[in-house]
Amino acid sequence: MGDTNIAWTNKTWNPWIGCEHVSPGCDNCYMFSDMRRYGRDPEVVTRTSVATFNRPLKWSREPAVRYIFTRSWSDFFISTADDWRGDAWDIIRRNPQTQLSDSHQAPGADTAAPTA
Repeated sequence: MGDTNIAWTNKTWNPWIGCEHVSPGCDNCYMFSDMRRYGRDPEVVTRTSVATFNRPLKWSREPAVRYIFTRSWSDFFISTADDWRGDAWDIIRRNPQTQLSDSHQAPGADTAAPTA
């Protein structure tokens, strides 16, 4: 994860991978088919390595990195990630110069960033 061929973003960041099938919106999610194609169970959610999790902190020193597609291999608001989400919010807050793009399917998720 990092450099990407996605035309509309500079980097990708996945602090965790895998997801929960939580709504009909998940039925056609590319993550489930892609993970299976790469030999992974898409419903096993794991936190990525420390280096991958913290990678945006390194990018914050690179002025060309402006757009980061986040959680392309998961959903930010799944319950499995509850214990990790605070750490991810901290990294996001420490990178105010970047724009993060995220999409999710978790109905009823609290999508507001914590204030503290």
